[in-house]
Amino acid sequence: MRQWPSCPSKGKAPRHATIWHGYCIVFLSTRNEAAASRRFVNMEASMEQALLSHTAEVGASTDQRPLNLRHIEIFRAIMLSGSICSAGKILHVSQPALSRTLALAESRLGYPLFERTKRRLVPTPEARRLYAEIEDVYERMRGINSLAANLAQGSMAVLKIATSSCFEQTLLPLALTSLQSHVRNLRALTRTFKAAEVAHELLSGNVDLGISLTPIEHPRLATQQVGEDKVVCVMPRTSPLRYKAVIRAEDFLSHPWIGYPPQAPLGKTLRRFLGSHADAVCAIEADTPVAASAYAKNGLGSAIVNAASLPPEIRERTIIRPLDEDPRIGIWASHSNLTPPSVACQKLIAAIRCLAKEQLQKDVAARVPDEA
Repeated sequence: MRQWPSCPSKGKAPRHATIWHGYCIVFLSTRNEAAASRRFVNMEASMEQALLSHTAEVGASTDQRPLNLRHIEIFRAIMLSGSICSAGKILHVSQPALSRTLALAESRLGYPLFERTKRRLVPTPEARRLYAEIEDVYERMRGINSLAANLAQGSMAVLKIATSSCFEQTLLPLALTSLQSHVRNLRALTRTFKAAEVAHELLSGNVDLGISLTPIEHPRLATQQVGEDKVVCVMPRTSPLRYKAVIRAEDFLSHPWIGYPPQAPLGKTLRRFLGSHADAVCAIEADTPVAASAYAKNGLGSAIVNAASLPPEIRERTIIRPLDEDPRIGIWASHSNLTPPSVACQKLIAAIRCLAKEQLQKDVAARVPDEA
């Protein structure tokens, strides 16, 4: 009777009885101990790897560790493409591998990221919230890569600015023109935000400098007033108010007028100007002084705006008058106080301060026209 060959793993304490059973099956099928040993070694290695993988997955299923970068990358690809198949093409990974990784991620989290309906993956509310945060991270990564590319090209003066739209008409373009003559290889990135959003951009590190009509109060931000701007009345060229040298609250309210939300910087200024008539209802409510002046240009009513928000084309096609008591509104510059501002940032603040002082001294109100 033929003897059974000795197991190649003898003395190594096989991890599972299946390994020895497999070896016996291989021996019976080959009747060649040398060939059986070679095939057994390969089979043993594969089975041990499978056991290790299974152990890792079982451990992970009970471990509430955060997601790793690979899980996040795959989750984002599925969210962007809408399916595992398309995500696999983006990442150059097989569909089964993505399915396993997604299942492991959901096991770690303890809740599903997608609902499987009719061969489609529908993101759960939890997945949508995670995706919003992940996109913020990727946006920061793009900023880091952009900075790295700029450093490689020797273009180190990159200044990112968040500003209210009213400063993009005259004040900021003039300040950047002055800055470029003093800072070589300057690259300025400007973005327009509402006053309340400027603080978020600064705290997120998306911008270096914020220019707004109101001070930003936060322990991580340094805010300084760099000037004041006149608040004036802009009106259609056919407005009956064009013959007034100075516009008072009663005059302003006697004809169609344009207002702002109460919480807006110029909304607060308007309420102070109207005084006891602050609760009057406007014909049109605008979000920004840029929009309000455009409405006035098209004959929809009079509006109060800060002078810096008036571009040349608006000045040429409207009538501008000073307001009673000559109200002013502040111009504020904010930056992080965790690190000192760059040279370019400091020079831009200085340029805005100088220009604001010059503009304040100018009489933006046009001469009162003679009656026909």
